[in-house]
Amino acid sequence: MMRRTFIHVLIGLGGLLAVEAIGIAVPLAAAAEGPATKLADGNAKPTAATPEQLKREKGNASSRLQQDRRRFPRQDISDAEALYQVANKNWRSAEAKESLQKMIAKYPQFNRTGCGILYLGQMSEGDERIKYLSQAVEKHSDCYYMNGVQVGAFGRYLLAHTYLDQGKNADAQKLFDEIRKDYPNAITPRGDSLIAVMNEEGKSMRAGTQPSAE
Repeated sequence: MMRRTFIHVLIGLGGLLAVEAIGIAVPLAAAAEGPATKLADGNAKPTAATPEQLKREKGNASSRLQQDRRRFPRQDISDAEALYQVANKNWRSAEAKESLQKMIAKYPQFNRTGCGILYLGQMSEGDERIKYLSQAVEKHSDCYYMNGVQVGAFGRYLLAHTYLDQGKNADAQKLFDEIRKDYPNAITPRGDSLIAVMNEEGKSMRAGTQPSAE
């Protein structure tokens, strides 16, 4: 049975990132300085996205935000952002969860809503985690974080590894296949190519240390 034995990089809020290692979240202040696309010796990581890829995905994120600005009142967008930022300041707190739930109920069609639902999925465990991650990919795949991470792609990645934890390998493989087919240019919060990350995980699995994402 394939199992997750590695650390997930979680999506950043307002330029901050967090890492989850089997349910333990730790903020990474240094991540705000930029994507970790180089190794200590200065060489590019094998999973690093190209500059063109990063630029394109961040452009897509900006375009998605502009859609909201054309569709919805400025005050509503500001209100949604304020609710969203509560979670940024109080990671995994009851206040963060309550604020995100309020935002999602009040502004169900906003770009930030998809981000908030995916964030709730990362904060949750068990069936609740699957519920939020599934909701994010089924209803909000077109949403983007401003660092260029797309909810549809990264949400599928997180959900796939959640399924692997539960031994639901066929469900996980379906999601990995969808990422390859529908999100070939997707990036991670650390500036990696999501496909390249999956390829590296596949190599590790063949070596007997990691789950397969191929």
